Amino acid sequence: MSAAVSPIEGTAIWDADTVDVLNLELARARLRVKRAETSLNHAKEMLDEECGVGINLALCDRIRSEKKRVAEARKRLMKIASTASA
Repeated sequence: MSAAVSPIEGTAIWDADTVDVLNLELARARLRVKRAETSLNHAKEMLDEECGVGINLALCDRIRSEKKRVAEARKRLMKIASTASA
């Protein structure tokens, strides 16, 4: 991705293809965050059901990994968004 710097404003000027790619990456990142949040919420709902100790332990592990996935997806989204706004 290349951007030229405007001599007047000092901001990046993006060509149409770069903007399209950034928009696509932002959409993918938002979708990744949404899917991770949905999966995390589903695991939390399942934990609220009385399924037994073994299943609850597995769900706790899943919740931990889903929280990590949400955090990583949000981090990626913020990285892409900061690139887009530069």
